[in-house]
Amino acid sequence: MDAPLTSEARAQATYLIYRGLGTAMQRLPEPVATNVVATAAGSAHSLFVQGDGTLWAMGDNGFGQLGDGTTVTRSNAVSVASNVVAMAAGYQHSLYLKSDGTLWAMGYNFFGQLGDGTTTGRSRAVSVASNVVAMAAGNSHSLYLKSDGTLWAMGYNDNGQLGDGTTVTRSNAVSVASNVVAMAAGAMHSLFLKTNGTLWAMGYNYWGQLGDGTTTQRNSPVSVSGMSLATIISGNAASHTLAVGVPLPPVITSQPTNQTVVAGSNVTFTVIATGFAPLSYQWQFNGTNLNGATGTNYSRTGVMWTNAGSYTVVVSNSVGSITSSVAVLTVNKATPTVTIWP
Repeated sequence: MDAPLTSEARAQATYLIYRGLGTAMQRLPEPVATNVVATAAGSAHSLFVQGDGTLWAMGDNGFGQLGDGTTVTRSNAVSVASNVVAMAAGYQHSLYLKSDGTLWAMGYNFFGQLGDGTTTGRSRAVSVASNVVAMAAGNSHSLYLKSDGTLWAMGYNDNGQLGDGTTVTRSNAVSVASNVVAMAAGAMHSLFLKTNGTLWAMGYNYWGQLGDGTTTQRNSPVSVSGMSLATIISGNAASHTLAVGVPLPPVITSQPTNQTVVAGSNVTFTVIATGFAPLSYQWQFNGTNLNGATGTNYSRTGVMWTNAGSYTVVVSNSVGSITSSVAVLTVNKATPTVTIWP
């Protein structure tokens, strides 16, 4: 029986390795391969690529996700492909990219996540696309990026994670966006970056993992404003998203407008802004802050001539602030009307 871990050893035991060591469980990190340049982890299987382009796999293989032609679980890594430059591991399926730009897939395929036009599981990898430069694997869906910047998606789509505007599961990849430079797949959501640095997201959003300020499911991509991004990260079992980028200051996309009303009328000024959240608002009248006027709208009821003047709003966040253009309120006298004739 193993001796209890000391506090120092326990602090070092930051993760568990269940497969790949030739043992059932290992509490402390141990080297399992050399000359490794990339790794990926699924639900209970692991992949790694060595410097010579060989792909190795180990762990659970009940659905052929290791790609060795069997469904035999492996506690020692097996070599399954050559000339590999990248790979991704879904919950129970795997993808890899060869140096010639071909995308290969293997494993569980009940939802068509392999993208081969079937729902047949594969214990040996099948070629599913060409001219591919990157890919990502979610729980039961897959994404890949072509050299022309188009993003393609396949697999489970009940939560709109494919971003094709439906909740129809796809065994053939569908094109969902252009001008894409990177993407990430979560458990039931997807994200991608465009060439202009904007982030787009789709799919399950119960936990706010899309970052659009709501918890509303999105079946089509929505723009997530506020940052110019360089990297996005999620995972095949993740309900959250990480991003690396530069927060953006506020930008007013719709200015408040001039209004002319009759005395006693009601008026509302409105502003629309984007930028790194949260945004704060402060409305001003003739350059002086208005108490409690801290929303995207400012309303006055029963205006009088004393309310006529210049209205602006200052929009701020942690990066900076911007003042709107001036909206002038003109208040005219009410025109007398005769209600009783002599």
